[in-house]
Amino acid sequence: VQIHVSQTYLGIRYLRLLDAHNLRPVISVLPLVCNSCGAELSYSDQLLCTKRRWGFGNNHPEQACFVNSLVPGSFVVGDSYEEQLAQGLMDMADVFCRCGKQVGYKF
Repeated sequence: VQIHVSQTYLGIRYLRLLDAHNLRPVISVLPLVCNSCGAELSYSDQLLCTKRRWGFGNNHPEQACFVNSLVPGSFVVGDSYEEQLAQGLMDMADVFCRCGKQVGYKF
């Protein structure tokens, strides 16, 4: 089955829009930093969803977010493993700031 699409739509959350005259972001961009060392991990225009909660290990869940991208060189991804989540079996990996503090997961 082929479906012909005559238009393409791009979600603004997936784009970093730049002003063509000065090459600065159209939307104000704030850094998202590691709360341990202050390293810039991502930017506010890369937030996809801020209504998440995750827990590390046996700790209580805390506020979390999905981000579209991270600053190259600011993080380390651990070995992948399978984890049963509400959505089903997922391949995951722990994500750490370069200082060693765990800052999230990769799906």
